[in-house]
Amino acid sequence: MGNFFRALNQLSLIKQIIIGLIIGIAVAMADPAIGKELSLLGIIFVGALKGIAPLLVFFLVIAAISRHRAGQQTGMRRILIMYIFGTFIAAVVAVIASFMFPTTLHLANATQDAKPPEGIAEVLITLLKNIVDNPVHALMSGNYIGILGWAALIGFALRSATGEVKEVIVGISDAITKCVQWVIRLAPFGIMGLVAESIATNGIEALIGYAQLLVVLIGSMLLIALVVNPIIVFASIKRNPYPLVL
Repeated sequence: MGNFFRALNQLSLIKQIIIGLIIGIAVAMADPAIGKELSLLGIIFVGALKGIAPLLVFFLVIAAISRHRAGQQTGMRRILIMYIFGTFIAAVVAVIASFMFPTTLHLANATQDAKPPEGIAEVLITLLKNIVDNPVHALMSGNYIGILGWAALIGFALRSATGEVKEVIVGISDAITKCVQWVIRLAPFGIMGLVAESIATNGIEALIGYAQLLVVLIGSMLLIALVVNPIIVFASIKRNPYPLVL
């Protein structure tokens, strides 16, 4: 058994996820009852990611802002503009792809009392309320708008702190980053549980929907990575971002 886990650990994370995916499908098709029991692995994995991600964002932002020195040239303005524009284009591509290749997934029932906002004023009011949300509640509920707002404010407040205090914040952010890496290493087991539970509950038809969604997702990602992003970079630096090496 030890040799098996050592050999498995030598594989890349992507290959481990594929193996977990295959095992989840096989178990669910062979015995749906066991497939439903494996859902615990998926619940633990998703819960761990949802629990640690807000802390990671919170301390990374605080560490980055607190260590910035006045007058230091970082190029963040150009990076931020490119990021916002690239994210907007990616969202447009995602919407277009979703309408061109509609996909139906078997998911848990959404909250019945949820309703979309009635206008831009309601959206802005909700945004302001989320920004000033209690920081502890924002971390517990995954309110990333509030997390970013309080993290930026605390980061600016810590710019006048001593170097030792800043190093403590950086050390905490590095430790949380390490924890996230450990959680991500559990992705093969989490995906195995999620896929097994989905197929055991909804049948093999659920896998077809996930496969179609994966194709659309990868296609959209390739379009952004190989077409849109190089165009944005070329418009910014005025030269080919991927020059040929002769």
